Amino acid sequence: MKTVGAVLSTAAVAAVIAGCGSGTESSAPATTPTITATGALASGMSVKKQTCEGMLVFLEGMRGLGADVDAEIQNALEQIPLRPEWATASEAERTATLEGIQDAADGQCS
Repeated sequence: MKTVGAVLSTAAVAAVIAGCGSGTESSAPATTPTITATGALASGMSVKKQTCEGMLVFLEGMRGLGADVDAEIQNALEQIPLRPEWATASEAERTATLEGIQDAADGQCS
């Protein structure tokens, strides 16, 4: 069973993928990163780490295509609050999701 945090982690990556090509000539990598819950997420740190790891895979693919990674990160930060899952997420899950995207932008998941 996926928790809201796991869904948000997946949604963060999906938001970036959906925005691919906005301002870039690149397309999404052949494989779409997917994050699945292996059990209940006990803390915001788990959501943050899952989001970051999923974004790192995606961003590496985009770098390989020569895409503007900064634009893709900005797109994720703008698009994730528009997802339906955002409305049911706790403040801690929202914060952890945004922090996970930022950690991926910095290139290291904590």
